[in-house]
Amino acid sequence: MNFFRIFAPWHNKLGHRQNMLRKSLTILFITSSLAASAQTGFWTDENNYDTSWYGEEKLGHHDYETGEYVWNDPNITYFTISTPAQLAGLAKLINDGQINSFSYWPHTPSFRLSGDIDLAGHYWYPIGIVTKRFFGNFDGNGHKIKNMVLDFEGLEATFPGTMYFGLFGYVGTSTISNLTIDPSCKINGTRKNGGVSALIGGSGSDCTIENCVNYADIKTNGGAGGIIGEGNVDMYSSAIISISGCTNYGNISSFSGEGMENSTLGGIVGSTSSSNITNCENHGDISGVSNLGGIG
Repeated sequence: MNFFRIFAPWHNKLGHRQNMLRKSLTILFITSSLAASAQTGFWTDENNYDTSWYGEEKLGHHDYETGEYVWNDPNITYFTISTPAQLAGLAKLINDGQINSFSYWPHTPSFRLSGDIDLAGHYWYPIGIVTKRFFGNFDGNGHKIKNMVLDFEGLEATFPGTMYFGLFGYVGTSTISNLTIDPSCKINGTRKNGGVSALIGGSGSDCTIENCVNYADIKTNGGAGGIIGEGNVDMYSSAIISISGCTNYGNISSFSGEGMENSTLGGIVGSTSSSNITNCENHGDISGVSNLGGIG
């Protein structure tokens, strides 16, 4: 009893300090969470994106006599993207039609990440739309996309009608590889959407996806997949979607309600008429009304 009486004041002060520390950490966590979730406008809005890194002459030039594209440095045949503003710049350039499949003919435009990209602060606008799809190579270089938030109603207001949503919206002949979508990303669809995914919303041409991982949860009123939402979108296309070494950990679910009987959900692919899927895994929960698959 004497021991307790001597040290009880010290014990109470320590307990008070520990409680204050817990409260401070809780407040800090809540403040950080609110700051991370507060989105204003789109990354592709004026003053949010950066296109200064791009320019065909920065990699080389066309030799019109030979018809060849001549690289300034044969060892550097890709653009490096290092910041969220630069990634938004890629979306802006593609969606405005400033980069297309003929930009580096006979080569393919190539882009590579140099680090993780944190998209907190603004809503994401997908790279590529139906009328101006992404053509090219995109190498995530083993990096992550963090805090990507897609505002579907806002996108629908800008481009009414069917849309495709993900980091990439609509892609043509392309290769996308070595990229991870972080669990901090938030993806929600509506019934008006076409394909919904963490990585690629839809593709109408031959598309290759390699070594990509999704950890983000997806909730939608339409078709959705962890890696690609809808393949072979073009009605008369004979394109093949090739997916290898990809994994989904995100939970994919559809809103319940009228019209949901035709929604298609899959861990890797929502729907596709022709695909070649190898060495892919799904570890996420897939839940909806009908047409559910672990892989596709």
